[in-house]
Amino acid sequence: MQRNRLHAQLYPIMETVFQNIADQDPLEILQSCYVYTGSLKIVAQDLNVTISDAIPRFLSEQGTEQLIQSATSAGSFGKAMSDALSDPSGQLYLLLGGIGSGKTTFIKRYQRTVGRPTLDGHALWFHVDFLEAPLDPHDMELFVWHQMLDQLRQRYVSPNLETRKTIKHIFADSIEAIRQTGVPQSIYGDRLEAVLSPYLERWQADIVNYVPRLLKFAKHNRRLHLVVFIDNVDQLSPAHQAQIFALSQRIARLIGAITVLSLREESFYAASVQKTLTAYTSRKFHIASPRFRRMIDNRIQFALAVLERSEGPVDYVLPRGGVEIDCHSIAELLRIIKTSIFEQNQNIARFIECLCFGNMRLALEMFSTFMTSGATDVDKMLHIYRNSGAYYVAFHEFVKSIMLGSRQYYRDSESPILNVFDCGASRNASHFTSLRLMRVLSDRRGESTREGQGYVEISRLLGMSEDLFDNREDVIRTLNRLVLRQLIEANTKSTDSIIDASHVRLTSAGVYYLRYLVCSFSYMDLVLQDTPLNDPEVERKLREWVEQVNNLGDRDDQKLARMDVRFARVKLFIEYLKAEEAKEVSAFSLSRVGGAWPVNLMSPIAEQVHREIEWIDRRLKQNRELFPEDVKVWEVDEESELMTDEADDDNQQTVSI
Repeated sequence: MQRNRLHAQLYPIMETVFQNIADQDPLEILQSCYVYTGSLKIVAQDLNVTISDAIPRFLSEQGTEQLIQSATSAGSFGKAMSDALSDPSGQLYLLLGGIGSGKTTFIKRYQRTVGRPTLDGHALWFHVDFLEAPLDPHDMELFVWHQMLDQLRQRYVSPNLETRKTIKHIFADSIEAIRQTGVPQSIYGDRLEAVLSPYLERWQADIVNYVPRLLKFAKHNRRLHLVVFIDNVDQLSPAHQAQIFALSQRIARLIGAITVLSLREESFYAASVQKTLTAYTSRKFHIASPRFRRMIDNRIQFALAVLERSEGPVDYVLPRGGVEIDCHSIAELLRIIKTSIFEQNQNIARFIECLCFGNMRLALEMFSTFMTSGATDVDKMLHIYRNSGAYYVAFHEFVKSIMLGSRQYYRDSESPILNVFDCGASRNASHFTSLRLMRVLSDRRGESTREGQGYVEISRLLGMSEDLFDNREDVIRTLNRLVLRQLIEANTKSTDSIIDASHVRLTSAGVYYLRYLVCSFSYMDLVLQDTPLNDPEVERKLREWVEQVNNLGDRDDQKLARMDVRFARVKLFIEYLKAEEAKEVSAFSLSRVGGAWPVNLMSPIAEQVHREIEWIDRRLKQNRELFPEDVKVWEVDEESELMTDEADDDNQQTVSI
């Protein structure tokens, strides 16, 4: 599907402001957009879940410290770095956090702002990024020393380390061996220098030997401290990681450097199990994800300031030449997003916060997807906004853009949103395996185990399912799918699979799917396009209606006709799923057996989807895009649903949804 009309103009802003700010050259972006005040903690009372990025048990048991930052400091990490500069021995610090928590951005902020006086005033420091690492693990050490030598030559001219005198000094032992064995004692002065030159050149070319000697000379003879930041290690294979863990310890020990190794939590867990990080004492720091609303608000405010700036530097966000940028329209679009999504429609903000589960990289990707997706009708939004002074994005509009992205039709493998009704090909595979597993985990969220609250043994889930459904392969496949999309969390913190995990628990994303997302019309309307079906007649009818919606125009006079077809296909899909569930209830005697497995999953889903269809139909006929969503998308009970979002370090703000 073609992206929306403004996507080319939005690209430089999205790339610069709403993606990775760690490597942006202008310091203003990092200073304006970085979130340091408090870590992620959202109490969703209606979900009965607290979304927070706490230190995992296996890290807490090893004395891991939570990083608490301020506008001018990097917290305990910054103090540890300052203290370590007075220690002649090397130190190994581990900076740990979940995927998308901002480890690289934290490091870059320390290097460029709050830690710059410490680093520039007292040390030679190096940043080794393993995104550029070689494929062969055996080349890792050469890669690291090469990176450090290149940075030494580019950044540090003033110490003037690489002189002939220095090189002779650091290879004094080798020179003495040559004098004793290969050079007559009568040779000295210029003749000796001429004899030594080929040796010096060869020794200098041996990077793995030369660079450590040179840096040790800088530390001991020039009284310069050494700091090495090693980043993006966990983007690599386990074989690479094991090599880098050992190398990090070797660097700290060999040249007496303060070595900072950035790792995901699951990478540390795997290294601990394999005992590749136990040979060297390390101090561990945990960086928690920031609050999404504050992060996105900072970036929107910065982008608006740039778009509306009449003077001052803006070239680094809006480059001259190329695509002409309509700053006014983009600023209006950002205001619509800011007002309707993050101030008025808390349903959308909840969707992002629950599903991203602390992964701010994914949250920013969702935001960027909505801004540029072809499913986002920016022309309609701007037209209504300009004529009436307001436009409020509906929940189903936002979800559709996120689920489709750049595609015209939904596909599970290409979307950040999982199809929980997907059905595998293994024996007794079911449309409801995902929902059943999540319901079992949901019922046990209050239970405590040695792994922490809410964890359930994988072997227990497999045994329960095998005894009744005889579907071990289907359960394993489903658990891996749920871990990959972070609807459940493994005790290893792996986001790839349940390999090596013993327990899993439901995440905020899993709770959100169960309570809200699978009960929403927009979700059902899209996942039906990529769900295997057992009924040929249902498949034929759904295919016909999908094509019919695609053939209808998007004009206002055809809008209601399009929606009527969409309503009809969702109702048919739900009736199909209800019939499939009824067959399984009968085949496996679920009503009689009882136990942990839920019965009648589809009836409450069907009731809620039908209520939402009525609400959407009413809103469209009344042309209610001019107003915020005036009823809840989901009616869970008669009590008010509240969400507490810690607005700052000292105050709490309670927001009614």
